[in-house]
Amino acid sequence: MGTDTEAPKGDIAVVSSRVKWRIENFSKLSKMHFSDTFSVGCHKWRLLMYPKGAIQGNLSLYLCAVGFSNFPYVDFYLGVINQFDNSYTVRK
Repeated sequence: MGTDTEAPKGDIAVVSSRVKWRIENFSKLSKMHFSDTFSVGCHKWRLLMYPKGAIQGNLSLYLCAVGFSNFPYVDFYLGVINQFDNSYTVRK
C-alpha cells in the first residue's frame, strides 16, 4: 500500500512515505470506511473516511494510529483525487 524512506535528524527520525488508497464505487458508500493497515517507519496506521462527513455533509478523512498509545509527532498531508474531474482534486 505504501513505501517509506527514513533519514535521521538529531533525535528526530524523518520518514517520508506515500500511501495510495483506491476506493471502488465511492458514490455508493454512505457509512464510515477504513483503509487497510499500512506501516510508515515503525508505526502502523490506517485511514478513516466518512464519505458524507463525520458531522456535516462533506467528505471527512482522518489518519488513525493502530496499536500504540505513545503517539509520535506526525506532520502529514492528505490528498483526494477525483478521477473524473481534476478540478475537484484536493491536497491538505
